[in-house]
This record gives sequence, C-alpha cells and structure tokens, in this order.
Amino acid sequence: MSHMSIADKRHKVTIQQQDVSRNSYGEEVVEWSEYQQVFAQVQPLRGNERYAAQRLTEERITKFLIRYISGVATEMRIIHRNKAYYINSVLNMGMRNRELQILTTSGIEDVVGDLPEVTAQEVSFENNTSVNFQCTTNVDTVAQYYYKKEGTDIWIIVPSPTTYTDTYQTTPHIHNVSGLDATTTYLWKPKVKDEYSNTAFGDVYYFITGNGGAGYKGDIYLP
Repeated sequence: MSHMSIADKRHKVTIQQQDVSRNSYGEEVVEWSEYQQVFAQVQPLRGNERYAAQRLTEERITKFLIRYISGVATEMRIIHRNKAYYINSVLNMGMRNRELQILTTSGIEDVVGDLPEVTAQEVSFENNTSVNFQCTTNVDTVAQYYYKKEGTDIWIIVPSPTTYTDTYQTTPHIHNVSGLDATTTYLWKPKVKDEYSNTAFGDVYYFITGNGGAGYKGDIYLP
C-alpha cells in the first residue's frame, strides 16, 4: 500500500487530551486541552440515526489519517471544523511508525465553541437606487446578502451565490447594492459563515428606496 502525500492531508485538526480534576465537592471535572495539531485526511464512513431518551440522534463514523504521533489514545478526541470526534481506535499502519488511522464517533450535538449568529443588521441609503447592507456577528464570519422586490419569488444574492465578503470578522460586513428601482419595497436578509463552514441567517427586513423607510419584516423562508 502506498503512503499518502502531504497534499492528501490537507485538513488541519487538533487532537485533544482529557485533563481530569476534582472540584471542591469532590466531583470529577473533565476538561480538554490541546495535545497536538496535525494535518489529516478526513473520510466520513457512515451514519446512523436512532432514538435515545425520546430524541432523534445521529451518530457518524469518521476516519482520520495522520502522520505518526506517539501517545494518541482512545481517551482523546479530534476537533475538526468546530466539531468534536471521539476516538474509538488507533491503528499504527503497518507497524512502521509512519501513519496513524484513527476511527472516531461524532454526534449532531458534538459542536465545540459558539456557532455563528447575526447580532445586528442595518441598511443605509446611498441615494434613491443604492443601499448598503451590513451586519455584525458573535464570532468571526464572512457574509452574503439576499434581497428581492416584495411580492416576487427570486432572491438575488450578493456578492454572488458562491462568494462571501472577503475577511472573517465580527465587525460590520458592508456590501453596496446599486441599480435598484426607485420608490420600491425590497426585502433583505444576511447569511453568515464561520471558518468551519457553519452558517446562520439573520432576520428578514424591508426597505423602501426613495423615502428611506426600513424595518423588520419577519421570518421568511429562504431556499
């Protein structure tokens, strides 16, 4: 079997170890600390849905291939794209101390850190046919904006359906839209994405070109 190149291991992941202590009540407290950061090949293998405690849960098996590191054990976990993967087995490939194959289990609730959230959004008017969209977030994100004329079905996405604003940040993501129809009501809504590809939408607001009217519209489904 040929060994993978460095290019195959393109996902930066963090291996964490458990630090166990006891609090003032004698209760065991488990915290996680970094063991080592490495680059890995990540391969989802399968997923299973089941009911536990009257809740639908999902369990996924994922394989990580990394360069050989001593000391990696089943008491550890891997953090990848803001999600925790708990180690089930560690295989020293060919017993040659060159690569490790790590099988892990993760669930839909095994998210580490804060998920992105739009904390504020605002539209400002350049002129009768041009506006600036902006939003702020709780964590560093990039942003897109959806807008359309009220009463129509097609949402327009800016900067584009496949492009977000350039810089991951929490401070306002500002994007200008021009060429709008004057004295027309539009709906708009931000979409943000963090560096782990977790996404979130803001609320739907309206604005009226020409008279500067703007406000909250409510929750409207975006495909």
